[in-house]
Formats: sequence, structure tokens, C-alpha cells
Amino acid sequence: MNIAEMVSRHADDERRPSVAIVVRPSAEAFASALTGGPVVRSWDEHAPEESGPRTVVEVIAPGKEMEQVAELSAVLGDTDVAILLFSPPPEALPVGVVTDTLSRHGLTVLDGCGTGYRSARTTLAVSRDAERRQRVYLTGTPIPDDVDARLRQRNEWVVEGLQLRSSVQVLGRRLEGQAAELSQARAERRLLEQELTEARELSARLSVLEGELAVAQEALTAGERSSVVPRPHLANHPSRIRKAARFLAEEPVKGSGRIVRAIGRRWRR
Repeated sequence: MNIAEMVSRHADDERRPSVAIVVRPSAEAFASALTGGPVVRSWDEHAPEESGPRTVVEVIAPGKEMEQVAELSAVLGDTDVAILLFSPPPEALPVGVVTDTLSRHGLTVLDGCGTGYRSARTTLAVSRDAERRQRVYLTGTPIPDDVDARLRQRNEWVVEGLQLRSSVQVLGRRLEGQAAELSQARAERRLLEQELTEARELSARLSVLEGELAVAQEALTAGERSSVVPRPHLANHPSRIRKAARFLAEEPVKGSGRIVRAIGRRWRR
């Protein structure tokens, strides 16, 4: 429901139709949205009061609930209805302050809803007129003002309040569980990132070892080829060639360097 619909609902009350919709200075920004129905006019303290009920629109600033409601109550007629606009959404409304202040000034909450305006996310309709009936928030229909209806309201207030408090506790536990799961997921992510870094380092080391192995294999091939060429100094030492080949086969990475260096020394001789 938007603000215009809320205002129209109470301005066109079948028991107490308003003769005018009066916009207080704090609510001037909403005057253009309140079209149709009773005459819309801005607040003028010097203008004579209309002969009939009025619907008064007021924006309540955060932290000014007690002060502004007291000022409004002083100028609100006994048959008037006030549409109070609060900037906090319903779940963040200071319920204790609002209900205490309204009760202190004899104002009954007739209706309430959340709206999508930045400066008016919560709307309450209040009045001290005993002829104005409270409305069901789901359908907007008036609640009968009799003993049975008042008993039902009191019972509903207790039971619904219990349900709301329980729902808040359930949501709180769910949030705690989700926070724990998020923390665990972040820890697992850090562990996976660490393992990925280690895997990349191992991959780099493997590449280096593969390069060294290729060099060793080339040196072994060259050594085998050179072994078929008659060389007096090698022919006299066949056991050295077999020993080098066996050592290279057992430890190709470490032995490759030694073999290359040994071959180099033999060739320089």
C-alpha cells in the first residue's frame, strides 16, 4: 500500500469522512501525491479550522517521536485522524517509544503498513476518536468494537507477539549457522588456495627435473655412440663405462651431471 491509499482509506471513512486532508510542513513533499477525495491543503496555523474531521499528514523524524507527536496532539481535533510517516522500516521502528508516546496522548493506532518511500517506510494512522475503528492489517476492513472483538484483539496480541519473538529467535539461529558455514567455507578456500600454490610449485620443479633428465638422456646417448669408436683410453677401461651406465640407470638425475663432466674431462685429454 502507498501513502495516498492509506490517506484515502481514512479520509473516506464511512463513519467520519474528512472535510480536508491537511499536510503538515514536514510532509510537504507528499502533497502532490494526495490527489482526489477531500481537498488537500498545506498546514496554516492562522487558518480557521474546518467544521468537520480532518486527515492530517505528518512526517516523524527519527529521534523526534516524542516531541513531534506531542506537538501534533496539541493541534489534533478529537475527531481528526493523523497519518504518521516514519523513515525506519517496520522491523526497525522504535516500537517502545512510539507506542508509549501515542498512548500517553490518548491516540489509538487504527492501521499501519510498510511503504516504499525513503523518508516514509512505515505509516501509522492514529486518532483519539472513539468512533473510528481499528482495521485488520491484511484486508483493511474495520474491526468491530465490542467485547468479543476486544477480547480477540488482546489474545491475538499475546499469541502473535509470542510467534514473532520465536520467529526472530529462529532467524537468529539460522544466521549464526550460516555465519559458521561461511567461516568454514572461507577456511577451506584458503586451504585449497595453499594446496594450489604448492601444486604449481611442484609443477615448476617437475619441469626443471624433466629438462635435466632430457639432458642426461642426451648425454647417455652420446656416451653410447662414442663407446663404439675405438679409443685406447676407453678400451683399457671397459669397466668404467659399464659402471657409469649402471649408475646413470639407477640415478639418472644425479648421475647425468657427473657423466657429462667426466666425458668433458676425457675429451679434453
